Amino acid sequence: MDVAYSLFAGALVTLLLLLVLTRLSFIIREACAWITWCVDVKYIRSLPSPPKAKRWIVGHMLELGPREHSLQYVQKNHKEFPKYCVYWLGPLLFEVITGDVETMRRLLLRPGDPKPTVYGFLHKWIGDGLLTTSGAKWRRHRKMLTPAFHFDILKQYIPVYNEVSHKLVEIWSGLADSGESVEITEYLHSYTLDVLLRCMYSSNSNCLEKKDGMDYLKAVKQLTDLFMARATNPLHIFDWIYFNTTAGRQFLHYSDVVHKFSESIIVQRREELLKTSKSAKKHLDFLDILLSAKDENGEGLTDTEIREEVDTFMFEGHDTTASGLSWVLYCLAMYKEHQEMCRKEIREALAGRDYITWEDLSKLSYTTMCIKESLRLYPPVPYIGKQLSEDMIIDGDRIPKGTWITLCIIVMHRDPLVWDNAEKFDPTRFNADNLKKRDPFTYLPFSAGPRNCIGQHFAMDELRVAVAHVLNKFHLEVDKEHNVERYAVAVLNAQAGIKLTLSLV
Repeated sequence: MDVAYSLFAGALVTLLLLLVLTRLSFIIREACAWITWCVDVKYIRSLPSPPKAKRWIVGHMLELGPREHSLQYVQKNHKEFPKYCVYWLGPLLFEVITGDVETMRRLLLRPGDPKPTVYGFLHKWIGDGLLTTSGAKWRRHRKMLTPAFHFDILKQYIPVYNEVSHKLVEIWSGLADSGESVEITEYLHSYTLDVLLRCMYSSNSNCLEKKDGMDYLKAVKQLTDLFMARATNPLHIFDWIYFNTTAGRQFLHYSDVVHKFSESIIVQRREELLKTSKSAKKHLDFLDILLSAKDENGEGLTDTEIREEVDTFMFEGHDTTASGLSWVLYCLAMYKEHQEMCRKEIREALAGRDYITWEDLSKLSYTTMCIKESLRLYPPVPYIGKQLSEDMIIDGDRIPKGTWITLCIIVMHRDPLVWDNAEKFDPTRFNADNLKKRDPFTYLPFSAGPRNCIGQHFAMDELRVAVAHVLNKFHLEVDKEHNVERYAVAVLNAQAGIKLTLSLV
């Protein structure tokens, strides 16, 4: 008994000692990290940074944000600090913003840098999908999902683009020639969501007429606004604070709305796959591949991973494309000579038909150039975030490991050092001769490097078909009484929407 007691007492003392040492090790490690961070902060204060008056507490946060004046502020600072610029998000938090082509190239080609902490703010919404994850998990998922965007599969989606475009044109025809301008962005979000649901998930949706998915669209709008508000509030960097606020509880509520919408699609598709598994089947769509994909070890995606990827593509696949399409139509309405040239090309390609074929897409060269020029001036994803996994030298200065770096695509796309007459709408920048001379890293609407947009060809095909149908039917003019201002949250939208006057051609 005494021996047993002694062994028990000895084991307990050993366990307590281990706990103390482990805790002590943690405290020492955290203290060292904090000291290193404070040293880095002191060093960072010596690097190029815009003046912030004497606002030590809030830094540059009053100037930064999603609105037009904030974009102009960053663009102005880029002229003074062309390589990079440090912005303070409080007394100890900072980020580096760059619009320099060479710096962005180096960052986009660095494989080991994860997404910055701010991307973690999206976790309750889209989890660890391709947008937010990194490392081995990202490489595994990217490899498993790439077959969903093979050209042979993309060809099958052309009839869907045509069908939904016909519905959009039909609705807008009822509004044309009334003399009243039409706020197009709401329609285009429904349009791109409908296309996505039909192509990627084989869903029998009707978002334009029956308003399927309106709760989802509202939830996404709220989530992106809440995300941006949190990203510019240093107190909300901590989950335990944020999710006890009204905004945090709203974020959880709208995330739940999105998840229920995605889960209903997954459940429906699983049931359909079980019914059709033994019979001849058409091409696999995106969700089919998610449900059946296996890695080199024969392992598939878990239910959680499937939903995270569905949530990611539901957001990225409709919101960015709706943004791009809105700005393309806005630019063509602004620059009527280019609109007329596109219309002429489209009508020659269609030859009296009211549908676009896969072969027609290659005939829409000038229309494609106009789309690309619009995406230059108004990139749907205006910036990309990274967090340095190791120190990086920029313009001779050491940027320490752990620093958040924002690659400001929208600034680089309008940089006069990169583009001649950068603010001018000039589609000929993208003709064959000019493309041969251009550095590919000067044009990043779909990012570049190993983490470029997996769905970029899907999006470009959808844009071409939609623009062709709209211009074949309508003459577009801007509503000169409506002020269009850029509003950059996760996606570049117009703050009060875009209003165009539609008249039948």
